[in-house]
This record gives sequence, structure tokens and C-alpha cells, in this order.
Amino acid sequence: MLAVRLAIRRSAVQAAGDARRQLFSAVLTAPEPVRARLRGLTSEALVAKIAGLRTNAAWANVNVETATTVVCLQTWA
Repeated sequence: MLAVRLAIRRSAVQAAGDARRQLFSAVLTAPEPVRARLRGLTSEALVAKIAGLRTNAAWANVNVETATTVVCLQTWA
């Protein structure tokens, strides 16, 4: 029973790390206005900030890619 619990925990820790790395990679390839807002944050602060990002009319009008990136990041966070 203990071995199963340890295996599950190890798997959950690995999945959380993978998710953090994927989110960080997505931020690296995001347009500059998005990267500028997220620069210098720790991983926990990064997830919180991304979850709080909102698309605004200026982003949508200037660049559809930026607005779409913000929506995708929110989904992953």
C-alpha cells in the first residue's frame, strides 16, 4: 500500500513539474507585450499572474496572436 502511495505522489510531482515547464516554454514564445508582464516572476507567481490576465480590446485590435496567446495561457494555468 505504501509503495502505491509513493508511486502516485511521485507521478503527481512529476506532472506538476512538467506542467510548469510547459507553461514557462509557452511564455518564452509569447509575444513581447505578454512576456513583459510576466518577466521576472517565480513559478508560483507566474501561474497566479497568468490566471489573472485578461484579454483587453487593445490587444485584440492590435494583434490577434497576442489575445489568443493570453487565452491559451489562462487555459493552461
